[in-house]
Amino acid sequence: MRTIKLKKHTVAFYDSIFETPIAVHKLHERYVAAAAFTVGNLDSYGVRIGSALNHLAANNPSAVETELRNLYFGLYQFSMGMDMNSLALLALVAEVDEKPYVKRDEESLLKLRDQMSSWGLTNAAAEKLAEDLKKKYVSNWIVGSPDGSE
Repeated sequence: MRTIKLKKHTVAFYDSIFETPIAVHKLHERYVAAAAFTVGNLDSYGVRIGSALNHLAANNPSAVETELRNLYFGLYQFSMGMDMNSLALLALVAEVDEKPYVKRDEESLLKLRDQMSSWGLTNAAAEKLAEDLKKKYVSNWIVGSPDGSE
């Protein structure tokens, strides 16, 4: 596990596919997939609109529809404060202050995000942590299981 300190608090994250419970891993993957199809900030909307216009010019109506649905989904999520990248990271929380973290519904994850923010977690630090955890996850797939069974 990877543990970070925030003021007087500690938050531990699963950082290996070999220690992450299946349900937690699947939830994390669901948020990662949702993040791939939505946008995390308003600047990214121009890219989605440009893509939709390119598909329109290419007479590809189903791709235009997909882009517009993703744009709508992303705008809805963004307006509700539900950043999929943050939720993907928070889904990997294993412990808060050395107590198991088990509530992983979206409302609980958003409360945890706000709590960690009040403890000093910045967006830049969260993005770096997410990237570090992603690298560790990927290296686990490449290296194999600790017991050599995979």
